[in-house]
Amino acid sequence: MDKSVLDYLKNPNVMEDLAKFGFTTRVLDISEISSTLYNDKGRLFFITLPESKIVLKKQKNSIIEASNLQRKKNHFQKNYPQVYSYNDSSLLLEFIDETNAWDKVISGDPIPLELMVTHLAEVHNISITQLKNGEIDFRPKVYADYCKSKFDRHLGGILELNFEQAYRDLRDKVEDRLKKYPPVEHIDANLHNWFGLIKIDETNNTLSVPHLTLKSMLQYGPLDLNDDQVEKLYQKYCDIRELDIDEFMAYDSYADLIFNLNKLFRIIRKVKLFGLDNISSKGLRRHSKIFSKSLYKLSKPKLSGLSDLNNQISMYLDKIGVEDD
Repeated sequence: MDKSVLDYLKNPNVMEDLAKFGFTTRVLDISEISSTLYNDKGRLFFITLPESKIVLKKQKNSIIEASNLQRKKNHFQKNYPQVYSYNDSSLLLEFIDETNAWDKVISGDPIPLELMVTHLAEVHNISITQLKNGEIDFRPKVYADYCKSKFDRHLGGILELNFEQAYRDLRDKVEDRLKKYPPVEHIDANLHNWFGLIKIDETNNTLSVPHLTLKSMLQYGPLDLNDDQVEKLYQKYCDIRELDIDEFMAYDSYADLIFNLNKLFRIIRKVKLFGLDNISSKGLRRHSKIFSKSLYKLSKPKLSGLSDLNNQISMYLDKIGVEDD
């Protein structure tokens, strides 16, 4: 068994916290399921106690996640795991004995997608009020710098691409436009983070346009929705939030550039490190197509730096054998 986990559970504060929920710290089994592209991303352990399984996450932003989970659980009791204990580098959580939405989609099983979108809208309605009341104080996402940080993190030293002109487009044209739409709490709604309607991984303390939250669930991973299906779910979200769908859609292509560019960076890194597989190919095709389509909608000459970067990425995809459907 992992000695660091055993030592963590022997901490008097942790033992006291667990005792409040009826847990001892007599460990029967420990299994680690960490899987990440980065060594500093965090480690995840399943711990079996006589009473139940619990989850230990070792990560830098534990206090942020614990705060967000507890805040949301106060309003949506059944939608978030219980936080048992936490400090500045670790947190203990309720174990959820269910398959995540990502794996269900791959297996061909249905997921409650409309209810998931409904939940995101309801969370945003509440967090907007919390922001106005000063209950939470999140910083707006700086989109151009966000993309640059992701480019440096994912592809720095791995793939040579000219990003400088694209960065200027992002800063001067894309970000300037997105700043005009009211931001909301940024939520990583990745299908890996859903177990039925239970939502995990609440590590963000930023604000962004709501499109980015929705895209992280609807346009990434194994879901294969067409434009009409996506827009129907956007409509559901806007109805609950009382937003004008036409105004919402006017910003969608700008959000597409931010979202899909970062997903391209991430998947290309994965391919460079681990080789090309079918899932990666599908993801690369999808994000490349949406990125190109959004550039076309917004007029490529006005975004020449991003268009040049798109051409570089397309040439790289051709080189490694990523073909169109």
